[in-house]
Amino acid sequence: PKIVVIHGAGSFGHHSAKRYGLQCGKQAVLSGAASPHPDISSNLQMSKRYQMEALSKTRHSVQKLNAAMVQTLLDYGVNAVGISPGVSIPGMRAYGSSSSRSSSSGGAAAMDLLCESICQSLDAGLLPVIHGDACLLDDNDAGILGGDTLVEGLVGCSNNTKMKEHVRNVIFITDVAGGFSSDP
Repeated sequence: PKIVVIHGAGSFGHHSAKRYGLQCGKQAVLSGAASPHPDISSNLQMSKRYQMEALSKTRHSVQKLNAAMVQTLLDYGVNAVGISPGVSIPGMRAYGSSSSRSSSSGGAAAMDLLCESICQSLDAGLLPVIHGDACLLDDNDAGILGGDTLVEGLVGCSNNTKMKEHVRNVIFITDVAGGFSSDP
């Protein structure tokens, strides 16, 4: 069986995302947390510069986790390859984006590119390891593209037939109480 690993940010990205106020599906705002920058007051929309700092640092943290996971798989003889979806794939946007470039056709095209990358990796005998990511929400704002959102998007790819040849089941593993024991 062919396997695709999609992991979240874990303790690597969540701390940075929280520190900077990045949220899934919402414009990043400082929500009462102390700002890493004293010139930005609480509960104000962040400046573009701050948004991009938030994106950069959160994304870097998640990429470190992805690299560690790939290295561990390599150490065990698994030919794993990290795939970073965020700003690497044209048109890929954070969950909840209203940008015209991430409209249904633009977002679908970006997800199709990710699907193609995954399928090519699987066809080559590689195990793709993809991560939830910090990425653009629109042209000026940063947001979160979670692993669960990636799974949902991959299932809806236009080249879904090819994806279904490779992926038949999705298994979510979590250490958080409240997971489903059956289809909701």
